[in-house]
Amino acid sequence: MGKIRAAVTAVLMLFCMAYGNASELEREWDGVIYPRPQKILSEVEKIELIHGHFAMQIDPEARTSATIVTANYFANSIKEKFATFSYPPDASGKRVVMRYGLISNNQTYNDLNGDVPMLPEQGYVIRTVENTPEQLIFVVAGVDPRGLWNGINTVLQMISVEDGKFILNYVEVEDYPYWPERFVSEANKLVDEQDLLDIAAMKVGNFALQYRKDWKSFTDSPEIIASLSAMQKMSSLDLMRFMLLLHIYVTPNNEPHFNIASEEDVQGLIDRCRMAAEYGIETIMICVDDYTPRVGNEYTFFNEDEARAFDNSIGKAHGYLMRRIYEALIPDFPSLRLAMVGAPYSVNRHEIHLDSIAKYIKDWGQEAPLDVFWVWTGPEVCSPKISKEDYLAFQELLNGQDLFVWDNSNMFYYPMPRWETEFYPEMADDSYGIIYMNGGIVSRWWCRPYFMTANDYLWNPEGYNPESSYREALRKLYGVDAVAPAEELRKCMIACQNAFEAGDRQELTAKLPEFQAAYNKVKSIKTRSGEDMDMTTLDQVMNKMVTFSSVQVPTLKVPKTTANVAVDGEINSEEWQNAAEFTLVANDEDSTPVKGKAMYDDRGVYFAFEVFNDAELPPLGEQPHDSSVYLNDDHLEVFLQPSAMGKYGHWCFDYEGNRFDEPGNEGGFMWNPDWQLKVKRLNNGWQAEMFIPVAELEILTPKAPATGVMWRANFFRFDAPQKKVFSWSRGGDRFHDTQFFGDLIFE
Repeated sequence: MGKIRAAVTAVLMLFCMAYGNASELEREWDGVIYPRPQKILSEVEKIELIHGHFAMQIDPEARTSATIVTANYFANSIKEKFATFSYPPDASGKRVVMRYGLISNNQTYNDLNGDVPMLPEQGYVIRTVENTPEQLIFVVAGVDPRGLWNGINTVLQMISVEDGKFILNYVEVEDYPYWPERFVSEANKLVDEQDLLDIAAMKVGNFALQYRKDWKSFTDSPEIIASLSAMQKMSSLDLMRFMLLLHIYVTPNNEPHFNIASEEDVQGLIDRCRMAAEYGIETIMICVDDYTPRVGNEYTFFNEDEARAFDNSIGKAHGYLMRRIYEALIPDFPSLRLAMVGAPYSVNRHEIHLDSIAKYIKDWGQEAPLDVFWVWTGPEVCSPKISKEDYLAFQELLNGQDLFVWDNSNMFYYPMPRWETEFYPEMADDSYGIIYMNGGIVSRWWCRPYFMTANDYLWNPEGYNPESSYREALRKLYGVDAVAPAEELRKCMIACQNAFEAGDRQELTAKLPEFQAAYNKVKSIKTRSGEDMDMTTLDQVMNKMVTFSSVQVPTLKVPKTTANVAVDGEINSEEWQNAAEFTLVANDEDSTPVKGKAMYDDRGVYFAFEVFNDAELPPLGEQPHDSSVYLNDDHLEVFLQPSAMGKYGHWCFDYEGNRFDEPGNEGGFMWNPDWQLKVKRLNNGWQAEMFIPVAELEILTPKAPATGVMWRANFFRFDAPQKKVFSWSRGGDRFHDTQFFGDLIFE
C-alpha cells in the first residue's frame, strides 16, 4: 500500500521537475503571490475593486462542503477588507467576476476552453475568460479541493491597498507545490479549527501534531477530542491532511518506561493509534528518538525482560513494535501510513559508520514491515545540507523500507529562524514528496516565518531566495512596518549569537547595544490585528546574553591526560599530577573550599573532588538511580554544557555514591547516560572520582574535547544541614542558570 502511494508520488515528482522552469515574467514578479508560483502567464493588470462590483460564481458541479467552506472563507476575507472602506453610492468601476471550481467540472473545463494544464495534486490555474474595459471574468480552477483553496488564497494575495483604494493585481497563474506533503508542526499546544484555517491560508496542506507528553495521556479527554475533531473536519473536506507523533519514552518521573515486551503497553499504544486513525489522521509517527538509552556506542533497553525477549537488540524491538501496530491497524485503515523516527536521530551526528549503530538500523529493517517509513534528518540532527550520499548510506542499511525527511531548520538561529537547508536535486523524489518540519507554528511567533519560508522553498526550490522570502513572510504575518525592523533584529541577534557561541564576551558586549536597539524598535510595533508583538522567546535570549556579557566567570584550562585513570575513588597523584585544579567556595567564604581537579582524553572528561566535612554523616544506603539525590545531606552537582548554544547536562551524587542525572532541568527519568563514579568516605569528609564519556552526551550535541574547544560548566556542593552552597562560578544559588557557567578550555 505505502509502496503504491509512494510510486504515484514519485511519478508526480518527476513530472514536477520537468515542468517547473521559471519564466522571465516569474523572475520579475514582486512576491505578492506567496509561496513563489511556478508560472506567471501574463503582465500585471491593476483593477480597482469596488464593493458591489465584485462577484463570485461557483461551478454547480463543484458545490461541495469543501468548496462552500472555501467560498465562505474567501467571502468573509473580502468582506473584512471592504468593511474598512466607504465608497460613495454612485461609485463605478470595472466589474470583476471570479468563477471557481475543479478542473474536472464541466463548466470550469469549458471556461478553460479545453486548454487544461496537467498539474499535480494541490495545483491550480487562474485564467481569463473575458477581459474588456467594462468587465473582467476569470476562473480559478483547482486540481482538487486543496488546489482550489490554494488558488482562492492566491486571489486574496493579489488584493492590495494603494492610495486608499482596493486594487486587484490580476495575473494569470499556473501553480502547484513541488513537494506535495509539507507537514508543518506544533509541539506545545493542541490546535483548534481557527488554527488550522490560519495554517491552511499559508497554502500549507499538511499539519502534524507532535504530542510530547506521556503517551498514556493521549486519551479521549475533551481537549484532545476537540482538537482531533477539528482535524477530522478539515480532513473530511480534503483541505488538509494530518500526522500524529507519539513519543513512547516520555515517561513521568518514577513511573516505568514503555515496555515492548509488555502486551499491555503495546496494546495500549495500538489503541491510541486507532483512536487517531478513526479521527482521520492519515500518518502516525512513533518516536523513540532522544530518550532511547545508550551505553557507549550501543542503544539498549530500559527493561531487562525486553532484552531477553528481543535477543538483546533494541533495533529488533522497535521494528517489532511497528509490525504490531501495522498488523493491528492496516486491515481497518488501509490508507494509513506508519513511520518511526529511530534512536540514531538522538545523536548530533548519526554515527551510522559505527557497527553498533548500523546494526540497530539493520535489525529494525529486518523486523519492521516494508511499508513502514524510516524517518531521518540528514547527516546531522540539524543538517544545513543533505547529499545523495547521506540518503544512500541510510537506505543501504534498511531492508527496502522507504525514507522521508524530518527537517530541523527551525533550530538555526532560533528564535528567528528561516529556511536554511539545502537539499540535493532528487531529494523530493527519494522522500516521496514527504517532509516533516519541526517547531511550533501556532505557539512560537518568530518560528512562523520559518514555516512560511520553508513552504516557499518546498513549493518552488528553484525560485527560492532566502532574503526576499523572509521579507515577504514578515510582511504577510506582521505587516509592512515590521519588515525592516525585524530583519535588522535578526541580523543583530545572529551577530550576538555567534559571539555568544564562541564565548567571546568582549565581542558580545560590543554587539549588544545594536541588538537591544533593534529589539526595542520591534517591540514597539503592533501586528496587523493591533496586538503587541510577542517577544517572550527573544526576551529569554536577550536576558541570557546581557547576563553572559556582564558577569565575571572563571576560566579553567583543562589539560589532556596520557595516564590510564582508574575511577576507583582514590585520587592518585600519578594519575592526576597534570590535572587542572579549581575550588568550590561557600557563600559565606569562611568554610573550607571543595578542591576539584579536571582533565580529559579522547573518550571524555574526568573530574575529582575532595570535600571537607567533619560532621557525622548519617548512612543513606543505596538509593534507586535518579532518586532525589539533590535533597540528600551532602552532595555534589556537576553542570556541563558541551556546546555553547546547546543543551546542558546535570549530574548529581552524594557521599554514598547515589546518582541522579538529567538533560537540562527536565527530570532524570528520560536519560540515563553511562558515566563512571566512585566515592570514598574519609574521617573528615569524602572524595569522588568521575568520568563522563562524550558518547553519552548525545542529546546535548557535544563538541568533542580537543585543543581550543570550549565547554561551559559549573560545580556545586550543597551542605544541607549547614545550608551552605559551594560553587565554582559565583552566580547565585540558582544552579541551572547557564549564564553563570564558567569556561572550560581544552588544551
